[in-house]
Amino acid sequence: MIRIQGVQKKVVAKVRKSVTNQTDDQLFESLFKEVRQLLQLEHKGIVTLIGHEKNRTEKLVILYLEYLSHSFKELILDSQPFERFHYLLSVRGFTDMLMCILDVLEYLHERNILYIDLKGSNLMFNEEGDLKFIDFGSLFEIEPESKPSGAIQCYHLAPEIRAGGVVTKRGQMYGVGLLMIEVLLSKYLENRKDIQYLIELARGSQQQPLLRGFVIKWGEFAVEQYIKILKDVAYPCCCIKPEDRPSIKAVKECLEEVMEDIDLYEPD
Repeated sequence: MIRIQGVQKKVVAKVRKSVTNQTDDQLFESLFKEVRQLLQLEHKGIVTLIGHEKNRTEKLVILYLEYLSHSFKELILDSQPFERFHYLLSVRGFTDMLMCILDVLEYLHERNILYIDLKGSNLMFNEEGDLKFIDFGSLFEIEPESKPSGAIQCYHLAPEIRAGGVVTKRGQMYGVGLLMIEVLLSKYLENRKDIQYLIELARGSQQQPLLRGFVIKWGEFAVEQYIKILKDVAYPCCCIKPEDRPSIKAVKECLEEVMEDIDLYEPD
């Protein structure tokens, strides 16, 4: 807890003190970069930087970030996650959550930023059930293009990026599709070396038995809509070839269509 303008706030402190080795120096600079990025970003789907301390002489940096109580990874793995977040776990709430991911990515695109580190531990929820992106130390520019280093074992990244290729918007869409697949099937795939095989195996299977339990309980209409999301955008986002992946616009259009149908057939 820290006091800000006379109000006690629950925060998370992210600390890095560089010692002597190169790895420490790289992590230290990464946290410095994260401070710079978060000071310039303001979006409801991005973690709030409440304060920070930095000392280049002592190579010390501390970030004070808003407290976020639950992770997207929990949402993927738990059979009955976050039961008090009733809207998030509703038919419409789930599509809103997926749309929030796309809204944040578009916001970053407008600022020439690509966020490719899309994985369960980098998305969190606050105590009201609002989705937030965290960890802004490894961002890439859309222009000029650049390549990551040491990404070969980051299985949540697109195959061409893992192989040392340039980071692109289509490469980013691989992570979007993976998150959708994981959360709808309740399968944590992003740490699996055979991830592409597992995705293709799921894609070629009958979809309804694969859907997680509480989605099936929403009823036949909801099942149809979420199978549509899987078939039309989630699996295609995870194609091997970048040119075969849908754009962020195409994914948003699919979700908007699903949301309209949900509002039409299952009004509040």
